[in-house]
Amino acid sequence: MRPGFMLNPDDAFVKGCKKRIKQNNGYCPNKRDKVPDNKCPCREFRENSECDCGMYIKDPTYIIDEKLDVEGESPMEGYV
Repeated sequence: MRPGFMLNPDDAFVKGCKKRIKQNNGYCPNKRDKVPDNKCPCREFRENSECDCGMYIKDPTYIIDEKLDVEGESPMEGYV
């Protein structure tokens, strides 16, 4: 799971979503084409942090440390 994201807290929704993903052979239920980029978690989520089906949401408790390290790079640079 990407830092700053979590499963949707609605257990019934997640259960239903997982069931639809399983019925769809692991592909996002909101994507029409069954291509590798649409395997859950889909490429759109992995690259742009946007989940079409709502299975993954932003974690409201996640805080990014805004401080810079000695080299002048953010310590989270490799994660976002």
